[in-house]
Amino acid sequence: MANTIERIGVHHCAEIAVHNKWIFREQPVDDIGIDAHMEFVDESGKNRQLLALQIRLQLV
Repeated sequence: MANTIERIGVHHCAEIAVHNKWIFREQPVDDIGIDAHMEFVDESGKNRQLLALQIRLQLV
């Protein structure tokens, strides 16, 4: 993900995760596929859900 527009999309997703107190892990591989993982953890810290993200952004 070297493209500036793609970086904006990844940054926006990271901001959403931080705002909601979710864990965000960008995948640093420059190819087609998974761009990041977002992990949701409940208040007890025992239950987790992992979501793989393929991030797309189109500026209008």
